[in-house]
Amino acid sequence: DPYERLETINEDHGTFSSPRIGLEMQREHHRESSEEATNSEERIQQRRSRDDATDDSPRIMLNQEESRIVADAHGTSSSSANGNGISTTAAASQSDETPFEDEIESIDDGQHMTTAGIFAAVRGSAFGIFGTFTVTLSIFPGWLSQLQSSMECQNKSRLFDDLYTPYIFVLFNAGDFVGRLIASNVSVSKGHRGSRQLVLLTLLRALFYPLFIMCVSGVNNDSDSDSSNNSRQVQNDAYFFIVMASFAISNGLFQSWSFMHAPSMIPS
Repeated sequence: DPYERLETINEDHGTFSSPRIGLEMQREHHRESSEEATNSEERIQQRRSRDDATDDSPRIMLNQEESRIVADAHGTSSSSANGNGISTTAAASQSDETPFEDEIESIDDGQHMTTAGIFAAVRGSAFGIFGTFTVTLSIFPGWLSQLQSSMECQNKSRLFDDLYTPYIFVLFNAGDFVGRLIASNVSVSKGHRGSRQLVLLTLLRALFYPLFIMCVSGVNNDSDSDSSNNSRQVQNDAYFFIVMASFAISNGLFQSWSFMHAPSMIPS
């Protein structure tokens, strides 16, 4: 036996190692490693089985819930179709007559909004923005730059002479800024009532046309028209300052209100 010869040689040399024992230890170690690997694989398979069962249970419950909801929806739609055929036809004819009302109702219900529905919701604010800009730009700066002080050439201060027009620009921008500050603290009513308020306030700004006509103007100041102009003009700069301040503040206030009110009409 070669193992016995190796053991004899080792004994002759004074060593106690045995190749047979070493080989048996290696085989035993290999066998233990194989058993551990097998046991590990079995534990992994068992854990995966438990995880799959745990993951499938909510999925199964969700599928059952979805099936129940779909069945209920089909049952409701069938009963509605059998019982409300005439009312559906009447609602369709009514929606053809008022194209914006059904859009507004769909907005209130939180349904999908179309372009026409969005316009119907913000049309009050849109009119406020358009009307405010129209009145403002038709008067300022073109028309107001032609105004003159009633104290022109009667006072040593340049504010009533060559600096009167720049002063008008400063007064307008200051009033517009004040109006925007007021809008941050005071707001219009919510909903459609606020839209109606914006439309009414925008229309009232048309009163600034006759109010500014009564101010002293430097246009057509020839001798033939002096008497007719003076008869309808207010010869007082305080009157102009009050009208100008109201005009500027309302511009910033109404514009800010319109821009702030429009998003509130669109559901999030």
